[in-house]
Amino acid sequence: MMQPGPVERAVMTDLAERANSGLGQAALVLARELDRSEDASMATVARELRLLLVEIDRLVPSESRSDLDDLRARRAAREASG
Repeated sequence: MMQPGPVERAVMTDLAERANSGLGQAALVLARELDRSEDASMATVARELRLLLVEIDRLVPSESRSDLDDLRARRAAREASG
């Protein structure tokens, strides 16, 4: 199995305990795709990942989330979108 890339690691950190949910697993798949993608679809995948992470936060807020976690999530989304 391949080691997680930077986007996947950031998403795993951001999701923490929520990574095992269905939406969390979908977010990890998108993060893996972003780490491995080198074509024009990156922007589309990054947008979908960002929207999915927002939806996860809305539906399943993390009690252990801190301001630093929010900063990391925004940075990962910004780096993923180009």
